Amino acid sequence: MNMKKKIILLAAAGIVLVATAFGYHKVNAEHPRAIIKEAAFGETLEYQKDVLISVDKAEILSKEETNKLLSDIDIEPLADSRIINVTITLTNSTEEIQELDMTDLNLVTSGMTNGIAKDISDSCSGSYGRLKQVLAPGETQQITYPYEMLSLWFTKKDWEQIEEREFWLSFSEYPVKTILRLD
Repeated sequence: MNMKKKIILLAAAGIVLVATAFGYHKVNAEHPRAIIKEAAFGETLEYQKDVLISVDKAEILSKEETNKLLSDIDIEPLADSRIINVTITLTNSTEEIQELDMTDLNLVTSGMTNGIAKDISDSCSGSYGRLKQVLAPGETQQITYPYEMLSLWFTKKDWEQIEEREFWLSFSEYPVKTILRLD
């Protein structure tokens, strides 16, 4: 390859590199990183307008407890399964009835996000909260929701150490990411 072709190729590569960097800068300027609002276990965040939320309890059921619960409601898991029961408190700080859609309340850990296990909460209606909650003016409710995890979502090593993992609840990702710590 002669020298003229090398210079042209280097110049073209340089132009592509500069254009790519400029594109990244432009996208990042238009869509900055999410602002993180975080609450430690037991602390309160605003969940929806004038409705506060806090985590009161989080419990990973044993394999045996999970299998018994699923068997009692005739659910056959696709793989080894564990359930995390998360108890939250919701407080309506308004003078109006608040109707809440709880489907945006997700359990998160590194590499996994999952919503409330509707099939479990519907089948065990006396033990778990509904996906639609209604709060009277000034009312506070304590509600437990089940979150199911399957072994196929994790490496074998991570699954064996599932109880040591850090978990949190999140109900928004952008422009404000909310985190309710479970530990």
